[in-house]
Amino acid sequence: PVQPDARLAYEKEFLVCATCCGRVQLYSRISHQKYLMYAECSKRVAEKRMQNPSKDTTVILNELLADEVWLSQLFRDVRHSWAEAESWERKMRHAMSRQMI
Repeated sequence: PVQPDARLAYEKEFLVCATCCGRVQLYSRISHQKYLMYAECSKRVAEKRMQNPSKDTTVILNELLADEVWLSQLFRDVRHSWAEAESWERKMRHAMSRQMI
């Protein structure tokens, strides 16, 4: 096995092809999806708090949980990311099986 270069552990930018760039972005979205959902929820709470600073946090959260359109969009985005990853994996398996023939 090839050992990783220890100097690369601190690098933040890498040059990759367009295909790899898309895969990295997809895997990053999936890897950070819990945080991204938290950030989106925090943003919505902050917006509601700006509109009505005296409103209780519990009331704000209940309003957000009742917003089915917004919640559905959040989950649709998550499902889309996973479907994209599954599609890519299926394509790779198909390509690999064709190479073995």
